[in-house]
Amino acid sequence: MSTFDGVIREYNGVIVDQFCAQNCRNGQAFFLSHCHKDHMKNLTSTELTATLRSGGAKGLFCSVATRDLLQADPDFEHLRHFMVGLAVDEPVVLKLANHTDDQNAKAIDLEFTVTLIPAGHCPGSVMFLFEGPNGNVLYTGDFRVSIGETPNLSSLQTCGGSLKTIDSVYVDSTFCHPAAAHIPPRSLSRKVVLERTGRWLAKGEGHYVCVRAPTFGYEHVWMALYEEFDMPIHVSDRVYGYYSRSLPEVARCLTTDPAETRIHSCKWDSSITSSFRSYLPCGYVPSSGAPAIYRIRMSIMGFVRNNSIPTCGYVEYENSIHVVHSMHASYNEIRDLVKSLRPRAVHACVNPAVPKAVGVGCIEDVGERLKDLLCGSSSDSTSEDANSNGRNESAASLKRQASWPSRKPLHEEPEPKSLLLSSVAVTASICSGSESQAHPAVMSRLGDPDEDQALPMPPKRRRRA
Repeated sequence: MSTFDGVIREYNGVIVDQFCAQNCRNGQAFFLSHCHKDHMKNLTSTELTATLRSGGAKGLFCSVATRDLLQADPDFEHLRHFMVGLAVDEPVVLKLANHTDDQNAKAIDLEFTVTLIPAGHCPGSVMFLFEGPNGNVLYTGDFRVSIGETPNLSSLQTCGGSLKTIDSVYVDSTFCHPAAAHIPPRSLSRKVVLERTGRWLAKGEGHYVCVRAPTFGYEHVWMALYEEFDMPIHVSDRVYGYYSRSLPEVARCLTTDPAETRIHSCKWDSSITSSFRSYLPCGYVPSSGAPAIYRIRMSIMGFVRNNSIPTCGYVEYENSIHVVHSMHASYNEIRDLVKSLRPRAVHACVNPAVPKAVGVGCIEDVGERLKDLLCGSSSDSTSEDANSNGRNESAASLKRQASWPSRKPLHEEPEPKSLLLSSVAVTASICSGSESQAHPAVMSRLGDPDEDQALPMPPKRRRRA
């Protein structure tokens, strides 16, 4: 959950992902990295609207995909004319007025360049690279970039192919703790889901799979299931309407007809009682009778809090599986990005998740864990072994809180480059810039996947958990 105050200190007037009253009064250019609620704080505030309408700000800048997602939600209709969708990897020059020239003590315009860089977190998510007279500053927002991929991000390269000098990084520090040193890539999560789904469906027509996808960011799993089994995923009318008007390449993989598929990712119907024979979330019962259901849950926070991320990428129970799935960078991935850039300063944007034995993560600890990677640091260490960096961590804090069964891991692959842009391998039509039609207001309920908010489970499943 982001705790960033929204202020890019090197560029006065630049506000990112936090639209409180003070920021709205002081801001001249507003930026939104992606559509998760902890980065959309006060986006519907009257202060932001007033500042934009008065002409006191250049606009609300975001990726084209994020703009389309916002414009599809009537909650943000009042901001439609102020949203500016920018293309990824195309520098844009902005000019802010009334800045003081320290040498001549007079007001001047501040001109700088902003470039959007794929963040690999969820559809439309981007980093912002600010370049100008006050230095080069990278704001990652929520991100996940594989180890070794940072030098390949074209907007971070000079014309000669070397990495640009980065003075300051505002970094997603969600998992900046040795307990999250390695998090299996999403490609492994998909492989596990596909393999278990195929195995269960092969048992016969009466066998159904229920995939828990509680929020925005699991679309790549739906698409993989659809492509593998030629079977749409059942979702609610509201969810289908949302995607059909904003991400059509996702919508083609979905259906609102529960009888059309044996793969469900629908919401729990609160009207269904515990005595109901079907435990499909929507309450659908096939004509053949109550189905045999295999449940797939995907999350990461519980594993980190228990200091028990399984190397194989999952923990399996009777007729269910809990798959490790993270859209945030692991500790090693965070360190790799910072090591590659060697900035002079790093600013943590999230209180890091830590094992329960440690207590509550402190944002101040992030600087300590990354200081050896900064430009000019006394340490010459470039080790990628997170354990070596965490030797001073309390031994008690790293004590395992649970014992998981050993599983043979499936073959791991790096994150596909297509995931860097959107976490779903969608075509360019998603970023076409076309106007989206209105749909039921669901964006306000989009939360960060790693809040690990479970869907309400039927009583039997709740007792098993």
